[in-house]
Amino acid sequence: MALSQSGMPLEPNATMHLGPELERRAQASATIGLDFTVELRVADDPRIGIALTDGSIRFGALAEPDASFVFDSRETAAAILYEEGDFITAFMEAFMAGKVRSDGNLPFTFTLLSLFRPGLHLPTPD
Repeated sequence: MALSQSGMPLEPNATMHLGPELERRAQASATIGLDFTVELRVADDPRIGIALTDGSIRFGALAEPDASFVFDSRETAAAILYEEGDFITAFMEAFMAGKVRSDGNLPFTFTLLSLFRPGLHLPTPD
């Protein structure tokens, strides 16, 4: 049985379970003016690619994402990406605890995270 970084059993293909929820919550209008790609993954599961291009969000494979995030569990990913509550604090606490790793163009992190929360639009970094 595969284990997360925290030693918890991993649900098979936990990353893929995030895809439908992210697609349902995605706010394309929040991507106006963006041209950015990001890759999400839970532990060693397959990756989810997200392309944010001036008013559209496309899910699929990416050759070279601008940023990538690896979560230790589906629960950590959900808490940061779309569950109710303060996602900035959730991200920072998970990052400091080693439950999420990130790489690439990180100034867009909080803009990306706001795309899956209705009514919340954060400014795009310059």
